[in-house]
Amino acid sequence: MKNRISLVALIFSLGLAYALVAQSAATGSLWVHAEPGIQIFLDGKLQGVTKAEAGGLLLQDVPAGSHSLKAVKEGFAAKTLTFSLKAGEAKVVQLPKFTASSKSKGAQSAPPPPPTVLYVFLPETRLSADIQISLDNQVIGAISKTAPCVKQEISAGDHAAVGEIKPQQAAGKTGRVKKFAAGATGGPPAPPKTLNFRSATEEKLYLKIETGLFAEDGLEMGMAPEAEAKNFVENCPAAGPPQPPAPATPEPAKQQSAPAPAAAQPSSGSETEGLHQPSPGKSLVYIVRPSSVGFAVKFKVSIDGKEIGFTRGGNYLEAELDPGNHEIISSAENSETLTLTAAPGQIYFLEQKPTMGALKARNKLIQLDSEKGKDALSKCKKRD
Repeated sequence: MKNRISLVALIFSLGLAYALVAQSAATGSLWVHAEPGIQIFLDGKLQGVTKAEAGGLLLQDVPAGSHSLKAVKEGFAAKTLTFSLKAGEAKVVQLPKFTASSKSKGAQSAPPPPPTVLYVFLPETRLSADIQISLDNQVIGAISKTAPCVKQEISAGDHAAVGEIKPQQAAGKTGRVKKFAAGATGGPPAPPKTLNFRSATEEKLYLKIETGLFAEDGLEMGMAPEAEAKNFVENCPAAGPPQPPAPATPEPAKQQSAPAPAAAQPSSGSETEGLHQPSPGKSLVYIVRPSSVGFAVKFKVSIDGKEIGFTRGGNYLEAELDPGNHEIISSAENSETLTLTAAPGQIYFLEQKPTMGALKARNKLIQLDSEKGKDALSKCKKRD
């Protein structure tokens, strides 16, 4: 009797394994090469927006068979094509550029997707200063303890929000306010904070601004759930038309003695020490930790379930990746997970940001653009 039960269990396990393998083998991948900012629909469903740094958009786990691909750019006629995908195939589709000759006319134009509403709110603060909010390099308004919220309609896709404390508008500059508005040393104003995020159509997003002693440089930004934001956004005013940031007022020039000419140095071939190109067909990711907050606490890093090392304050790790999606986890008192879609030949920068924890430092894991990533890497040493 026991032998029969064992045999039945074995047959069931083999059948399940075969089904899983068959399901995995029945899919492929599609790499859509196109200019940035193009919405890609597969069989009528939005898959994402093409990016310049990725050279397009990678679609994985696409079922084998015939499909319809649609590319949409506002103000132009949509491009549609059909293709067939075999199980296990990695197909590449090159989309032609949208040119003036392909501009849509009248009824041919694709309707714009419904807007997403972004709420930016400030729960509480002792800071007597305005926090200027910019979205995609355009100023949309300012928030403060007396006007703690602003909202803005945005389109689906990738965006960058920037928060910047304006110390020149501060009133009653106590020691704490000086620290928030002008940095811990009382020197130049704290640098702006940037949050990169992706929005879908007909979505509500809630961006929370925090100020406090444990907010790095006096300011932190992050997405919050609707339940947390509800009490702060009920009477939120709409932002005015976006405005370009005001140009910075130049400081008066200081007379300095001319420095002695530096000796010629051989070129390293890279502007940032430690930065190099990935191997052919691979991408490269740098995990940087430039902050000295909680410098002694180890922040462990794993990629796709495999631990690659740990950092302390002022360290960085690097790893080469195959094209596709990868799950990167940074662990301290908490664990932060970020999914990175890697494209061949590209370099990515992720920053581990330490925050206050109950027993030891917690951390956040965010993706940086190339300029900020190189700057952060230049402040770190490689962790062996």
